[in-house]
Amino acid sequence: MKFSANLGFLSTSDREEYLKEVGAAAPVFDHNGDVIGAISMWDMTGHNQIENLIQDKSKLLSAAAEISRKFGFDPENG
Repeated sequence: MKFSANLGFLSTSDREEYLKEVGAAAPVFDHNGDVIGAISMWDMTGHNQIENLIQDKSKLLSAAAEISRKFGFDPENG
């Protein structure tokens, strides 16, 4: 996976390991601001391109932020 700060803490995989799979992941933070995990979305059918997943990045980032808040992370204070 490749990390891209300009995509808003989004990591992507564009057919790097397997020929048909594309995926995107976002980190989950704890109350100290440390990364404790990640959530991701994948297309393994070969029908989607990475650009399609990136278009839905706001949903993925929003879900990761919500999980992070449940672990006590305050995005305002990083």
